Amino acid sequence: MILPAGMLLAILGSLALGPRVQGASLGCNLCFWAFFLAFLRRRGTFGRGFPPFLFFLPLFYLLSFFHRETTERMDYLFGSDMARYLKDALSFTTGPRHIGVSILTFPFKDLERLGEALGVPRLGHEYLYLQSALIGWIAVVLFHRALGAVAAAGLRRIAFLLTCVFAFSLAILAFSSLFETFLASLMFLLLFLESAGRYARTGGVFEGAILALLTLLALSMSLENVYLAPVFVVTAVLRATRRGGTGILREAAVYAATLLVGFCLLVITARGSMGPAFYPTWEDKLFPSASANLATHMDHFLVFHSDFSRLLDPRAYLAGIYRFFVMSILAQPWRPVTAYMWDLKNLRPLAPANLAYECLLLVLLVVSGRGLIQRLKDGDFETLFRVATLGSILVIRQTMVTFYAWRGCILFAPPSIMALWLLVGAGLLGKANQSGWSVRVAEIALLLMALLLLGVNGAYLLASQRAALPG
Repeated sequence: MILPAGMLLAILGSLALGPRVQGASLGCNLCFWAFFLAFLRRRGTFGRGFPPFLFFLPLFYLLSFFHRETTERMDYLFGSDMARYLKDALSFTTGPRHIGVSILTFPFKDLERLGEALGVPRLGHEYLYLQSALIGWIAVVLFHRALGAVAAAGLRRIAFLLTCVFAFSLAILAFSSLFETFLASLMFLLLFLESAGRYARTGGVFEGAILALLTLLALSMSLENVYLAPVFVVTAVLRATRRGGTGILREAAVYAATLLVGFCLLVITARGSMGPAFYPTWEDKLFPSASANLATHMDHFLVFHSDFSRLLDPRAYLAGIYRFFVMSILAQPWRPVTAYMWDLKNLRPLAPANLAYECLLLVLLVVSGRGLIQRLKDGDFETLFRVATLGSILVIRQTMVTFYAWRGCILFAPPSIMALWLLVGAGLLGKANQSGWSVRVAEIALLLMALLLLGVNGAYLLASQRAALPG
C-alpha cells in the first residue's frame, strides 16, 4: 500500500510544486515512476515471461517518430488531445477531468529547457512519447500476465498470440504511440483487476485499500474511470459469496473513505495551485458564465457531450458495438482520421479486410465460448470472477458511450477491447481447448488476426500522419 500511496503523493507534489519550483515537476515525475515500477516488481509483473514483449516498446515509440508534427495537431488523430496537453504543460495547468496527468506533462517545460542547454531539441516532446510508449508496453505486459492467471499448461503460444492481437488493435496501437490519457487509464484498470482478483480470493482491509488507491490513480488520469467503483461492488459481492460477509462492510468503508479523502486532496491541491483557471472549460462558451466549481464544470461538460435520448434507440447500441469491436480494433482505411467515428453512413462490413476480421473473430468466439462454458460448469472461481468483472465493464462502458461522446468512442474503447480479449482468453486457455484441433484452430486464427491488425492498422496510422504533413 505504501507504493501506490507514494504515487499519489508524487502527483500531489507535482501539482503543488511544479508551477512554483523549477525542476520540481521532473523530480516528482521520476519519483512517480520509481514508486510505480517498484509496485509492479512487488506484484511480480516483471517475471520471466515479459522479455518477448520488449519489442512493443520501440514499436510504440517509433510508429509516429517520422511524423511527430501531425500527432501534435489539435484534434487531428481520432480527436485526441495531445496538442491541448502540450499547451497546458507550458503553463503548468490541468483540469478537473484529468488532474493527475500533470505528473506526466509538467516535466515538459523543464525538459525543453534542458534540451536547449544540451543541444537536444524537443527533449520534452520525446519524453512524453517515451512515457506513452512505456505505458502502452506495461499495459501489454499486464494483459499477458492476466492471461497467464487462467492459462492451462501447454497453451503459452496461444496466450502470446492473443496478447499480440490485443496490442495491435487500432486503439491500443494508436494511443500507445502518442501522448493521451486513455492508455494510462487502461494500465491502472489492469492493475485494478489483478488486485481485485486477490481481494475476491482473500478479502482484507489491506487489499481493499490498495484497490481504492488504484481507483484514485485511475480517476486522476480521467474521471471516466469512476466506473471502477461499481466494479469494486461486483468484486465485493463475489468475495462475500466465496468467503462470507465477515468484514465486508469495514472493507467497503475503507475503500470509500480512501477514495473520497484522496480525491478531495487532489482537487484542493490543484485548485490551490492553479487558482480560478482550474475549473473553466472550453464548453463554457455555451453557457452564460464559466465553470466556478467541480459541479458546474461537470454539468457543462456532460450537457455539451451527452444525448440521453440515445439510450432509448436500439440502433445506438448496435452502432456502439460496431464502433467498439470493429472500427476500434481494425482500421477502416477509407474513413478520414479526423472524422473517423462521426457517422456510420458508409459502412463496409463486407470489405475484404473487414470480412476476414469478422470471420476470424467468429471462429475465436466459437472456440473460446466452448471452453468458457466448460470452466463455468466446473465451478472455476477465477473464470467466474473474469466473467462478472469484465462483463460489468463491457455493459457499463457500452451504455456510457451510447449516450456520451459516441462520435469519439475510439478514445474510450481500450477497456472494452481488453475485456473482449480477456474473456476470449479465459475460454481459449482452458483445459477444454487442450485437444489438438481446437489448439490448432485457435493458433491459426490468432496468427492471422495479429498479422491482419498489424498490417492494416500500422499502414493506416502511417498514412494518416503523412496525409497531414504540410504541402
